[in-house]
Amino acid sequence: MARVLSRKRSFFRWLGGTIGRKGMQAWAKELLDKVDVDEFIASGGRYLDVGCGLGYCMAELASRPRARSARLFGVDLFTYPTDPVQQQLGHNFALADATVLPFGPATFDGATLLFVLHHMARADHAAVVGELSRVVGGGPGRFICIAEDLVETPEEWPLVEEIDRKLNFESKRQAHSYRSHAGWLAFFQELRLDVVRSHVFTTTIKARQPWINWRPEPVERKHGVYVLHAHPN
Repeated sequence: MARVLSRKRSFFRWLGGTIGRKGMQAWAKELLDKVDVDEFIASGGRYLDVGCGLGYCMAELASRPRARSARLFGVDLFTYPTDPVQQQLGHNFALADATVLPFGPATFDGATLLFVLHHMARADHAAVVGELSRVVGGGPGRFICIAEDLVETPEEWPLVEEIDRKLNFESKRQAHSYRSHAGWLAFFQELRLDVVRSHVFTTTIKARQPWINWRPEPVERKHGVYVLHAHPN
């Protein structure tokens, strides 16, 4: 266990370095560009990234012209991966559970939740997305952007989960839950969220990629990005 934690800390230190930071911010840029999130950003707005990790999504948002006068806030459940974010954001960072966000109703103009939900039990999904809806509200121009790994068939699940656990150095006790693209659309509908925009795409992990894919052949993974609008209460 100590060896796993040591490797995990080393991995996060690498992510916080120049190469890791550039790569992860480029990934955040790709996700946000696929749904043209700039169209929903307002000058002077307040935006929240839940599960902010090392802050790559916030760094990407901050680099965009329409967001340069915006106030960015981050929330994460863990401490050591988010230390650089705490130093950067100061009082704009909160260590909190996504199922009970420490903000009032309609505090933010928008929120992002990138590849967080599949690390939770499915029973918690509604609570997390419900909290996002509450703190963002349903006013004009307000949005929630969610990105998730997709599993379209039961046969795909073990491989997607295995890769994800290796990538994040997670134990088998860590809950994992996935949905298909149609499954996410139905879930959002159940929560009375309008899907304003969505994009499904595939990435490929190279064969024998260190600590992610040891197979002799490449592995394809499917992802979905969704921009949602909540109905006003």
